[in-house]
Amino acid sequence: MTSANIADLLDRELVSSGLSQSRSALSPTLPPSGGFSRPLQLSVAWGDLSRVPADIHVVGHYQGVLPVSAEKALDVAISGNRGLIAEHTRRGWVAGVLGEIAYFPGPDTDNAADAVVRRAAIAGIGRPGTFSEQRATQLYASLLRELLSLVGVRQAALVLIGSGAGNLTVAQAARALVTGFATALQSTSTPESALAEVVVVEIDRLRAERLRSALSDAAIQHRDLVIAERVVTHPGGDIGVDSAAAIAIRTLGALVRDQGGADSVTALLERVPAEFREVVRRRLAEVPDDPGAVSVSVGAAADGRAETPPTCICVTQGEGGTMRWAALTGRATIPEREVSISQRLVDQVVERLTAPVARDAAVLPRMLTRFVVPVDFQPHITADAALLLEVDATTARVCWEFLTDQAHEDGEQMTPLAARTPIARQMRTTYSRVATDEHGDPRRALVIADPGDPALGQSLPSARQEGAAVAAVLRDCGLEVKLYVGAPGTTPLPDSEPATQLDVLTELLVGGYDIVHFAGHGAFEPDRPELAGWVFANGLLSARELSQLTSAPRLVVANACWSAARPESRSARPLAPSDVTAQSALTPVLADEFLRVGVAHYIGASWSLPDDLALQFATTFYRHLLGLGTAGPGAVGRSLCAAREKLFYLRGHDAASSQPERWSAWAAYQHYGDPCDVLAAAAPSRPPTGQGRDPA
Repeated sequence: MTSANIADLLDRELVSSGLSQSRSALSPTLPPSGGFSRPLQLSVAWGDLSRVPADIHVVGHYQGVLPVSAEKALDVAISGNRGLIAEHTRRGWVAGVLGEIAYFPGPDTDNAADAVVRRAAIAGIGRPGTFSEQRATQLYASLLRELLSLVGVRQAALVLIGSGAGNLTVAQAARALVTGFATALQSTSTPESALAEVVVVEIDRLRAERLRSALSDAAIQHRDLVIAERVVTHPGGDIGVDSAAAIAIRTLGALVRDQGGADSVTALLERVPAEFREVVRRRLAEVPDDPGAVSVSVGAAADGRAETPPTCICVTQGEGGTMRWAALTGRATIPEREVSISQRLVDQVVERLTAPVARDAAVLPRMLTRFVVPVDFQPHITADAALLLEVDATTARVCWEFLTDQAHEDGEQMTPLAARTPIARQMRTTYSRVATDEHGDPRRALVIADPGDPALGQSLPSARQEGAAVAAVLRDCGLEVKLYVGAPGTTPLPDSEPATQLDVLTELLVGGYDIVHFAGHGAFEPDRPELAGWVFANGLLSARELSQLTSAPRLVVANACWSAARPESRSARPLAPSDVTAQSALTPVLADEFLRVGVAHYIGASWSLPDDLALQFATTFYRHLLGLGTAGPGAVGRSLCAAREKLFYLRGHDAASSQPERWSAWAAYQHYGDPCDVLAAAAPSRPPTGQGRDPA
């Protein structure tokens, strides 16, 4: 029996899962033992947290980790594309310290009273890999005391904090919840609190039943808590392949027995694909033999279901030249590790992987992965999920886009990991404010091309071609485009204006653009990379000029040819070999400055690229991002993968004769932002012009 057979068997059929009747809860007539005036009802719901009605919704929040899974669903429910919780995370406004509670209002709409999510709270659970059962107990005690003190909150909905990524088992997390809640109830100073029920929401059907059983077991000795007898069904519930297989096998086995046949469960299990067999065997143990307690209707997956949550890895500079690592994946949390690494060797690897020669590009990525990544982290670097790296100013210099996975190292995949799955970055930094988001879906774009001074040799005809092609693609997707091409006095392109530092800055400050694309010269002083910026004929525009920006673009893409220059100078010199290491820090510095003013995504090249590849990258990226000629708008990370893959297969096949910057151009682009974010485009306002097609 294959996974497809199982899906066919269950599709749109009403399945009796065979789950046992829930054990009766503790009698509500027992008097509570603490200061709370009545027992607190604990219920378990199968569904999507953001679709379960309650007065307040609560999720856990790892320190420094962008929202995923239930937290992301809650973020979308309260703020849509703005990603309010994600934005506060990026800016360090939500610390995520254990027990810290942060509140967010629900959607600000005319029918807000009818919204399922009226307000949200996130409970800090510390850094990934540090959440133990003892810390979970402390968190739940602190959380319930907070909920008891809130006015008008009769029902709270939350997920089982700390168990989703494998940090704690369901039994451990349930025991922590019950113990923490009981502790809070016994010491409460608000006996007349409005809170009457806490609903623990689980999206997987079998886990929901297992959770209800675990809560019931843990609450036997606590008369302050009453566990509901049955799991309640709400919209959005899911059932994984392994759970579906377990239910199907148990149900078929019961049907065979009912017809007088032998128990066929063992035989059916042997027909399950080997990669699922062991996990299905464990799931079978969770499906008791008593029939009829729960009916599960399983249908086809909803269109547009979000992709697998990214694997979040925090890698920061430790003391004494170490790198500190922690990871949070869809199935596991790895405690913090420290790797002792020679900084001198790291610098050498960074230098040789910045515009690397073909041999280094072929060999050093494997060395980088094995050299700096802890052994127990390496299996989690795969193409199964996007990779989101939280970095600081030191670790951002590393060429993480060159990381390899086992499939690539074993020769099963020629395509690099970064061209198969999104690899994105998040800067660990402190921000000053959140720029307002008044744009909604992207509808306006600012394109700047070739703004340098021809008299100083800064003309870039290829940048003009790129600007025109990008503008055409964006217009074909229905965006209103403002195009600046060339310095004053040069021959303009149709539908464009000359690019001056003042005019572009004015547009950025007052124009309300969603996308900004730059193709031209960039300049930086190796000793002061924080003063890097974009070169105009009449000056340098750096991100610090944008400090007053109140409505930031959602996306900034910088296709820049970098040269070394002093910010106050109008001249530039070619990059010297000694500048390479400084250049590797340039993109993180500019990304940090743009993110500081509210930009959600910054994509920039960490070394200069051949003109034709820069053009191919830009047009391929925007087509996939905005859904031009594809199945629909793509996530930022997947669109970047498509562009990287395009460059990888355009690099040529003769490694010995290929230009170094051409051979590895796919790895030059760094992305700072949420790889799963989708920037949906407006409907095309006119027929496509065709001008945005790939030259190839």
